[in-house]
Formats: sequence, C-alpha cells, structure tokens
Amino acid sequence: MLCVECGEAMRRTDEPMTDVYKNEEITVEGIPHCKCDACGETVMDADALGKWATAADEAYRKQRGLLTLHTK
Repeated sequence: MLCVECGEAMRRTDEPMTDVYKNEEITVEGIPHCKCDACGETVMDADALGKWATAADEAYRKQRGLLTLHTK
C-alpha cells in the first residue's frame, strides 16, 4: 500500500499509536494499522478504527481517573 500523503510504501504494524483524543494525548496499543515511515501517516480499516475508538475512550477515561466502560 502506498501512502496517500507522500506516496511512499506503508508497512503493516500493531505498534502503539499516540494521538489527541478529547484534547488529551493518549496512547493505544495492539490495533493493526498501516504506517508510513517517511511522513508518519497512519491508516486502518473500519474494523480497526472501531477498536481504536473503543480503546482510545478507555485510555482517556483511565488517564482522567474516570469510570471505565470495558474490562479486559
């Protein structure tokens, strides 16, 4: 797969992703995605995006000391 931003090759990985969620920097682990080492762009399929959203919400709640919705 080629990066939509810079055209370089992307690689599949499940390494941790750090992003801003609800104005807070969070890190989510274990979500499969493609990453461009040249520019840092990441892409994921719809299934992975749903998992990321759930994991991001959980990480945010944990960071803020809020009740969590899911157990692992």
